[in-house]
Amino acid sequence: MMRVAMELSDHDIEFLRELVRIESSLFQTQDHIPRYDAYTKWEQGRWGDRIDPEIDSVFSKLESYGLVARLAPPNNLNILADFQNRYVLLKKGLRFVTLIREAASQQNLDG
Repeated sequence: MMRVAMELSDHDIEFLRELVRIESSLFQTQDHIPRYDAYTKWEQGRWGDRIDPEIDSVFSKLESYGLVARLAPPNNLNILADFQNRYVLLKKGLRFVTLIREAASQQNLDG
């Protein structure tokens, strides 16, 4: 987790925190977030449903560290459909943010 923390920028962490804000409650009753729930929750993020390449860039990076996973697009779209990729929070991503918060709070107590 330390290696991952060294590689992520504050901007990357902001996006991950936002995903944790909108999806983490779904972990209270299950070990994973169902695809449909993640897909519908996605629009509640500050990014809404707009198409933004920066979102893909940041979340692809987070995905490469195993913190989130890209959701498959709905199968009722054709090749001409233009939509924003959506991502689901993985348990490792939630744990990562929890560890960051604990470290920051410990640093505040020590400092």
